[in-house]
Parts: sequence; structure tokens; C-alpha cells
Amino acid sequence: MKNIYEKLNDSFLSLYVNVKHNVSNEDGVSTVEWVALAALMLTLLLGLAAALKEGDLLKNLAQTVVGKIAELINDVKGSTS
Repeated sequence: MKNIYEKLNDSFLSLYVNVKHNVSNEDGVSTVEWVALAALMLTLLLGLAAALKEGDLLKNLAQTVVGKIAELINDVKGSTS
């Protein structure tokens, strides 16, 4: 008859093997990644649609982006002189 230590060791070994199998098993992972990517794209498209409904928001966003790019260009010109 097994003593308590051997039973405990067998239990931990069995637990380790099950956990290792589940962690190394990657079935379905790519499905989750595609679903997450689709959710991200949907969120971005909904945000873009909301921004396009408000023309001022899109205009301000464009002006801000152009302004920041102009600042970066001016900084690069200033640092090379």
C-alpha cells in the first residue's frame, strides 16, 4: 500500500502533466486572435464613423496632425543647422 507521500507525489505529478498539456495545447488560439482583431477593427470603424458625422471634430483632428508634423519637420531642420 502506498504511503501518503507517494500518493501526494503522484497527485502533483498528475496535476503537472495536465497543466503542461493544457498550456502547450494551442488549439483554437488563432480563432481567438482573429476574433480580437475583428473586434478591434469594428471599434476603429465605429469611431471613424462617429468622427465623420461631426465635421468639426475631423477638421480639428486633421489640423492637429498637420501641425504636429510641421513641428517635427521644423525641429529636424533646426537641429541640423
